[in-house]
Amino acid sequence: MTKGSTVQAALLAVGIAAIVATPATADLTRAKKFGELMPKPPAGWRGSKAYPEFKKQVSAVLVTYTQKGGEGSVNLEIKDVVTKDNKISAHKPKSFGMKATMIKGLKAGYEPCTVQPRKVRAYYVITGNYLVKLTCTETKNEIALKLLNAIDYKAIAAVK
Repeated sequence: MTKGSTVQAALLAVGIAAIVATPATADLTRAKKFGELMPKPPAGWRGSKAYPEFKKQVSAVLVTYTQKGGEGSVNLEIKDVVTKDNKISAHKPKSFGMKATMIKGLKAGYEPCTVQPRKVRAYYVITGNYLVKLTCTETKNEIALKLLNAIDYKAIAAVK
């Protein structure tokens, strides 16, 4: 290997490392747009700051809602990757031991309270190529449904 080809190989390696290490601006921008679409917390609840991220080729945002003076919490997440299992859980929830429900006209999978004593619930809703996942503990189901129904799914599906 000549000195010139060694330098070229080193520069190429540095360039590839920079591309791999730096998230694509468009993908992080998409995650930020998801954050702007998160619903406001219900009365008596607080919402965390939306945390957009881009990891392993996935744009995502997470907001945690906590009950003021209580133990209840809700995690609401939007991702731009829908796995095969996500699709099945939303469109054929019985395959995963879940129940079927509709959220604003969209098919959704619903995992009822099964883990005691924390009473964990999970919802999976697919809108376009995006996954909306909600998990909650120690909360009334009405809070989860209120948050899910406050989401503008058409706006999420339109995010580019």
